[in-house]
Amino acid sequence: MPNLQQALDQISADGFSLDEINKSELAIAFLSLRSAFRAWFSTYESFRWRLAVVDPDYPFSIDGASVNSIEEEKRLRQLNYPTSYFELYSETIFHFHHFIELIIKDILRKEHELLVSPFARDPMTIYKLLKQQPVSPKELESMKSIEFSEALTRIISLIKGSALDSSKFEFIVESNPILDKLNFLRNRLVHRGTYVLHYASLDEFIGKYIFPIVVTIVNLP
Repeated sequence: MPNLQQALDQISADGFSLDEINKSELAIAFLSLRSAFRAWFSTYESFRWRLAVVDPDYPFSIDGASVNSIEEEKRLRQLNYPTSYFELYSETIFHFHHFIELIIKDILRKEHELLVSPFARDPMTIYKLLKQQPVSPKELESMKSIEFSEALTRIISLIKGSALDSSKFEFIVESNPILDKLNFLRNRLVHRGTYVLHYASLDEFIGKYIFPIVVTIVNLP
């Protein structure tokens, strides 16, 4: 009977790279985008029959009891947020973040694989890439990938330096504060898991700021 490590290695090795079936990581990116929209649209449903919780124009109370202050009312509203909203909020932020991260990395990767990697474990992989020699999917998988914030920094530097077509990608530079905030919200979920936007603020952030970026992305050639 194989030991634990062997069993885990055997399971994790039983897969395949999308490159092997001629599909880029954009296939996963657009699955994330679909999940992001599904989650965002579902946040409304999570407040079914109790939209008063998130409607600031609707006087809110518990069992008809009066509320003594604005802060107390705000706290009562927050206490009555459904757990399903927290789940859908997390999925919304995670999936929009994941979609945009994969898009940015795909743009960088089309210029050069090393633009999305801090380093490769195997020097031969670096050598082959620099010499434009064939590299197998397995060799590429040995390379670590940079984080969202580093990918954003790199692509903005390349756009500003005219290494990338500014007529196509200037929107990324202009969207830098928005994408930084998206990364901030995602990290608050990953590292602490205790922070969520109010329902109306999530709608404003996604609808007013993230959605236009997504529309621009999907209209790229």
